[in-house]
Amino acid sequence: MDYYRDRLKTLTAIIQASSQLSDTTEAVIFLTQAVTFAEQIDDNVLVHKSEILEAIIQASSELSDNTEAVTVLKQALTVAQETDNPGYGYKASPLSAIAEAYIKLSDTTKARTLLKQAVILAQEVIYPYTKSELLTRLAEAYIKLSDNTEARILLKQALTVAQQIDNSDSKGEALTDIAEAQANLKRWGDALYTTKQCPSHNCRVESLSKVLTVYAELKNPDLKEQSNKFRI
Repeated sequence: MDYYRDRLKTLTAIIQASSQLSDTTEAVIFLTQAVTFAEQIDDNVLVHKSEILEAIIQASSELSDNTEAVTVLKQALTVAQETDNPGYGYKASPLSAIAEAYIKLSDTTKARTLLKQAVILAQEVIYPYTKSELLTRLAEAYIKLSDNTEARILLKQALTVAQQIDNSDSKGEALTDIAEAQANLKRWGDALYTTKQCPSHNCRVESLSKVLTVYAELKNPDLKEQSNKFRI
């Protein structure tokens, strides 16, 4: 399994790097082949299909030619929509990623359509951690669309689900992500409330740190720009 996981990591890294090719046509050919590969992955390992699709989606959104990017996104969407087992999030997650890519490409109409589908599918996810993280991710996408009302609704749902997580570390991660998203909405009271729900001291410190970072970046946008440079 470790060997297979290592090969998967290598493949996703290559896919992510493909968007940096100077020849966009070459990149599109490679990404199209990667979509075909993802489509052929057995349904018993849908987690790997989902991960590869998301790598393809991310790479396509970074192509210099938006028309070519949309071509690959449409192919990825077809594969994602054919995926079964919605209860595990393997269908909703790629749809969310495609919606985020369309936001990046400034096609907000298509993005909203896909987000609505992903929200419906997210309600079917059976694992609390996966469901909470997915709802938070969808909320963050709606924040990018300036739809704060829908984002608040999803974050409220995410918090309710996160409180059902048994594993302390996973619960802490989910709550920290929710608090950060609430901070991005400038819902400071909600963010602090979520931080207080943390099951450990480390979680509270991490959560509060992220909330304060968002606050500082909103007060001084240059800080966010500098932070993004360091990530690169």
